[in-house]
Amino acid sequence: MPAPQNRYRLSRLTRSRPSYTSTPRTLPSNSSSIAIAVEERGGRGGVNKDSLKDMEAKSAAHGKVHGNYEYLPHTADIQLHSWGPTLNDTLSSLCIAMFGYMTDLTYINLSSEQQITFKADNLNNLIFKILDEWLVHFHTTGFICKEMVTQVKEEGGGWEVECVGKGENFDIEKHTQGTEVKAITYSNLQIHQKTDKVDIYVIIDI
Repeated sequence: MPAPQNRYRLSRLTRSRPSYTSTPRTLPSNSSSIAIAVEERGGRGGVNKDSLKDMEAKSAAHGKVHGNYEYLPHTADIQLHSWGPTLNDTLSSLCIAMFGYMTDLTYINLSSEQQITFKADNLNNLIFKILDEWLVHFHTTGFICKEMVTQVKEEGGGWEVECVGKGENFDIEKHTQGTEVKAITYSNLQIHQKTDKVDIYVIIDI
């Protein structure tokens, strides 16, 4: 029987945490590239460019940004930005970004494997649901994903999704507490697809 749900609630400790996955990515040498990307996507509600510079400066102190995702400040919430060569890769990185905001994934072992499947009517619904399904799964079981494989298939005018995540259950005695993710939102949800790259932006309620 799973432990009570409140065991897995995470407190609001920070809104700017380093991200962790298995593949390191070199940080851009200046903050202008990030600011330009934010302007190009036309995010509503405004973005504090000084905050972007602060985030990059803090990350630069560690030398690298890990994984194909980043956290962008957005008013009182946070925006997840993930990217990859395919939709499957970008969706996996998006989910890992969410878990990486909740706890430091460095301390998560790959001792367990869990799976979710669902259907979606369209791509925006798919993006929302993949995060929401994993968030509900976390609050039900305490499971934190550190690695993930996602398979998306277009079927009958809709989409079928299968995700396999590797990680372990959150343990307050072992793992760090990041920021609680309260809900996923549709606000300014974006997907940009090119032949060799897919970018996704999602705002989460913290």
